[in-house]
Amino acid sequence: MVSDPAFWMLYTDGGSRGNPGLAAYAFVLIDPAGGIYQEAECIGHLTNNQAEYYALLNGLEAALDLGVASLHVRSDSELMVKQMQGLYQVKNADLREIYQKAKAFQGRFSGKVKFEHVRRELNKRSDELCNMAMDGNPSPKIRGPQLRDAFIQVNPDALAKASAKSAKPKTKNPPTAEPLNCNEFPSGLLLVLDEALRRAATGQEVNSRALASQLAPWLAPKV
Repeated sequence: MVSDPAFWMLYTDGGSRGNPGLAAYAFVLIDPAGGIYQEAECIGHLTNNQAEYYALLNGLEAALDLGVASLHVRSDSELMVKQMQGLYQVKNADLREIYQKAKAFQGRFSGKVKFEHVRRELNKRSDELCNMAMDGNPSPKIRGPQLRDAFIQVNPDALAKASAKSAKPKTKNPPTAEPLNCNEFPSGLLLVLDEALRRAATGQEVNSRALASQLAPWLAPKV
């Protein structure tokens, strides 16, 4: 059970190709120590708004399964966020039942659950995971004791050593290379590296094997 009163972060996204059409949900759950858990699965033939709510439902369920007390939910679905905040009414019958389940889950947290609407560019990883699921590459649902084990942690010493080693020139006059364009890298890859560097800078654990596993989808050779 989690006893830390600090807020956990939950990023959610849902999508439907066809609206209604093939739908999937995704979420990224981040603990106060910086550990990350990602999940994305297809959920059948639904609308975008239904998929957004299923992303929230599964994210809340995972947080409750871990005993999270307080949660900060971020989503680029303005409709869902404002409905959960009580600013919009839920008039759509297809959403009402899912909304009620989400509110029931919210009421089970011992602390506070707050909702924030963010721009899509601030929710890129969840969006990427959602599209990956619809493309046939889901991140299977995990609950129970295995859920805590599924969090990826990073060891700062390992990352610091790797950074120091890579910073040393191998020759007195290393060959010049054309600078890389960071805009060409997937946003998810940059997010993983940013999180690892942030945790390393604050003295948190960074494990090289776990980081390699997190980076694997982008490092795998293309066929």
